[in-house]
Amino acid sequence: MASLCAVAAAAVAASACDSAKNEPSGMTADASSGGSALRVLLFSKTTGFRHLSIEAAQRALEATAVTRGWTVSTTEDETVFSSSGLAAFDVVVFLMTTGDVLDAAQESAF
Repeated sequence: MASLCAVAAAAVAASACDSAKNEPSGMTADASSGGSALRVLLFSKTTGFRHLSIEAAQRALEATAVTRGWTVSTTEDETVFSSSGLAAFDVVVFLMTTGDVLDAAQESAF
């Protein structure tokens, strides 16, 4: 799952920067989940410095998701990091998290 997350995060970031002339070759709704929409979790919990741009980044990624046909859920609730909680998602994006935001069990589930 970790390698898929890294690839998907790069695809999400790249697609957010694409111009209208250059259609990206990144993930589409069909690329990762056999024809169903890519399910993305945006996790932005902070325990230290809080980036002022988190909300803007969420809006940008949500807009990208609409154009790509992805579904996006945003949370700062670390309890989603369990086997059952993560089963609802194909990709997890750690969006400007700071500090130690997961405990050992949550990291293990990821």
